Amino acid sequence: MLRRLADALADGDPVRAVLRGSAVNNDGARKMDYHAPSPEGQEAVLREALAVAGVDPHSVGLLETHGTGTHLGDPVEFAALERVYGGDRPHPAAVGSVKSVVGHLNTAAGIAGVVKAVLALEHGTVPRQVPFDTPNRALGGTGGLRIADADVAEAGWPVPGGPRRAAVSSFGIGGTNAHVVLEQAPARPAEAADGVPDGGRRWAVLSAHTETALRELAGTLAGAVEPLSLPDVVHTLREGRSHRRARLVVGATTTGELRDKLREFAADGRFDDGDVPDAYRAWAAGEGPLPAADDEQRTPRRVRLPGYPFARVRRPRPGAALVRTVRPDEPLAADHVVAGRPVLPAAAQLDLALTAVRRDGTDTARLTDVAFHRPVEVTGAVTLSAAVADGAVTVASDVPHTEARVSVTGSEAAGRIDLAALRAAHPDVAEPADLYRWFAAHGVSYGPAFQVLRELRHGEEGALARVEAPETPADGDTVSPYVLDGALQTVAGCVLREDLGGETFIPFAVDALTLHAGLPQEVWVHIRPLPLAGRGRRVRKYDVTVADPDGHVVLTLTGLALRPVPRPEDTAAPELPADVHLFAPATAPLTAAGGGTSGRTGGPGGAEEAPPGPSSSSGTRPSTTPPWSSTTRGTPRRPPPPGPNWSGGSARARPRPWWCGRSPPPRAGPRTPGCACWPCCGPCCARSPAAAPG
Repeated sequence: MLRRLADALADGDPVRAVLRGSAVNNDGARKMDYHAPSPEGQEAVLREALAVAGVDPHSVGLLETHGTGTHLGDPVEFAALERVYGGDRPHPAAVGSVKSVVGHLNTAAGIAGVVKAVLALEHGTVPRQVPFDTPNRALGGTGGLRIADADVAEAGWPVPGGPRRAAVSSFGIGGTNAHVVLEQAPARPAEAADGVPDGGRRWAVLSAHTETALRELAGTLAGAVEPLSLPDVVHTLREGRSHRRARLVVGATTTGELRDKLREFAADGRFDDGDVPDAYRAWAAGEGPLPAADDEQRTPRRVRLPGYPFARVRRPRPGAALVRTVRPDEPLAADHVVAGRPVLPAAAQLDLALTAVRRDGTDTARLTDVAFHRPVEVTGAVTLSAAVADGAVTVASDVPHTEARVSVTGSEAAGRIDLAALRAAHPDVAEPADLYRWFAAHGVSYGPAFQVLRELRHGEEGALARVEAPETPADGDTVSPYVLDGALQTVAGCVLREDLGGETFIPFAVDALTLHAGLPQEVWVHIRPLPLAGRGRRVRKYDVTVADPDGHVVLTLTGLALRPVPRPEDTAAPELPADVHLFAPATAPLTAAGGGTSGRTGGPGGAEEAPPGPSSSSGTRPSTTPPWSSTTRGTPRRPPPPGPNWSGGSARARPRPWWCGRSPPPRAGPRTPGCACWPCCGPCCARSPAAAPG
């Protein structure tokens, strides 16, 4: 706060610095345009502030500049400073800007520079300009001003003798210029410690927002009060601090006694308030006003004490993505192996999405339309980001992996499940060890961190399992991925009686995920299969309910859909008949009917104009890749264009078996006599490039 210097000294207030002079002006018509600075306007405001302060410009040792780091603004500002503060100085002034550390704080940019300058005056130290290597060559100057590099910072205060002085500039858009001249605070009498000035006990009051912050505040105060006067400490805590809801009253006759009691409270949070007066006890309980202070022999002064212990919580920029890096040696990936490769489980991606949604300020614990697009293989370090935008959250690396809609509607009541009835409805028991061997036989290997099933029961109506995660892993921010993955593992109880043909089913979609309460380390999971068309041959769908040991529902997954992943042998190219060919793009000359190259291509139906495009010096141009071509596997999506340029000769001279791609590639079977087509579907024959009869 600002006070008249005489009033502050009379009241014994701690003075941080003295504002000697200030000035504000506007460039007016002198600037080139609305955004451009004016060296004349800046020089004028510097000289006016110095005149108000009544100090010699060469006595100012630190210049805190506006310093935006622009090609136009910095040379203009430096030129004005050089004309006013530079020249033939006996001691060069240090020049710096706080913006290289904290950025441009918009309307708070000027006060940030003032705070830096005040701290520099207090400590008699010039802060080093970081990051800084080489000055702008357009700055010029005569040597009277020096950027505050390491050498300047280590040399001490630039102007020896006399009070330390600093100046701060701040310039606004539209040509408004402001400049202040600051001076170090005058010396004040030493604050000697006292024992019991009048033999009385004094009551120090502390308060904070939380009990944790109150204990932290007591600990920091305990290390600062002993060298001070007890009446000054009590007066500062009463009059110089806001009073919050968590409160403490400590009685002491000396600062040493106050220190010991504060340390005792900071250690265990316990305090004996038996000797605290009733009025102070009512204030501490929030039931009465703060009693009036006792009379002192002298007027107490405010002294410097530690400030409020703010919670050191990182608040990300709104809309910024939540970033996490997963490495192959972490249990989250190393203990979750699918088809021989470490894969980040879907449960970990759901936890990342929920954490990003909550961190973005959305008060929700419900995701809908969850889609797992592709697995996250962790063969090396993988950096994932979870970003919330337009009502959706996306978990991605270099490609999207999981997407979901963020629900802003309230979730339904959680309810409770009857564990005894569910145990009776699922009479068959599977041993967890046998179950994890079954998982491994179907392509999913779980390490110790993910072997969380402790009991699995199954029956005609689904499965019931008890899941308990180990104590050591703590990778989840909102839900434990090990507990949630254990809930997904319980789905195996619904397919134990089936022959899956060696296929591995993994999650690929969830209709809705609702988090009703925190996910404990031990839960019960109930799985209920949903009927689907085709009896779930290729897609299985389930409703999942997760409850705490007492049966209270804490999480639900509605419409969890699973599908099989291709086995390694399924990814190989199919074995085609020897006389079946796969088309591939090629570069070929476009030959006109009369010889040479041309931009036209001929065919059975006559010549047609080719699309325009650049030509090479040899008269050929590369053909665009046909949308139906393939060089690996599969079939053409539509027939190739007819004509001799495709087959390299006459279409009738080189008949080839061909099919349209509407059915799988034929491997055997008779052909129609005289026809070059495989018998895949009737209309293909008419469009066959072989153009054979039939």
